[in-house]
Amino acid sequence: MWRERRGGQRRVNCPVFPYYLAYFIRGDWIVIAAVAHGHRHPDYWKQRGRQH
Repeated sequence: MWRERRGGQRRVNCPVFPYYLAYFIRGDWIVIAAVAHGHRHPDYWKQRGRQH
């Protein structure tokens, strides 16, 4: 398990490509929030595709 960031987000970097996986742990579930390019602003995906 990777360290928890602000807001409960966790992030794992892809070792071969410049991408990372942003995810949350919600009870027994892992919710994948984004597969994002590592050279973009780290939080650019947070306002995209938000579901309520």
